[in-house]
Amino acid sequence: MIDPVARHVALFNEGVRTGDLVPWFNTFTADAVLTIHVASVGDKSAVASVPMAPAHGRPEIEAVYKGQPPGSEMCLTAGSPIDPDAETVFGEFFWVDAPDTGGRFTLHLRGGQTERIDIDLNAPPPRAAYGAP
Repeated sequence: MIDPVARHVALFNEGVRTGDLVPWFNTFTADAVLTIHVASVGDKSAVASVPMAPAHGRPEIEAVYKGQPPGSEMCLTAGSPIDPDAETVFGEFFWVDAPDTGGRFTLHLRGGQTERIDIDLNAPPPRAAYGAP
């Protein structure tokens, strides 16, 4: 049984380390949609200059991340229970290189692939689960 949340984080982090996000991109359906919402954290945004318009299709999602490559791995702090029949799962995280920022992603699944990912960037959730420091 594959945990889609753990797979998402592991492939993303590997892509950050190696500079090759292709295995992570391959987890998205061809018609996948990416939405990003940035919440204000104090006087600063959680992440500066992240595109706010949705990306439609894997090529647009790839363009978003190739145009502004991620600079940090994420550390998962909470996630959906593993359920092979789940169509929607989530993960909460903080950025390893910027632990005061993080957020939540929601994966909408179809046939084991992500057909939609909604990312809410904001102050990170408490660092408790998954062995977070």
